[in-house]
Amino acid sequence: AAEGELEEGETWTQESLIGSSFSARYRWHARDRGEITPTITGAAHVTGEARLRLDPDDPFCWGIRP
Repeated sequence: AAEGELEEGETWTQESLIGSSFSARYRWHARDRGEITPTITGAAHVTGEARLRLDPDDPFCWGIRP
């Protein structure tokens, strides 16, 4: 939308190397502010689960911040 490569309401489909795919399209929500409402369809599967243990004494546990 931002680059003008996809028209409002036009569907774009992305296919992976293994043949899975998803489709996306958008509608302008507030064009003057550059806000869109996206619609994405496809299938997804949970393939893993993780639990992070963060050290509250680590100054970089949430990354490097300016």
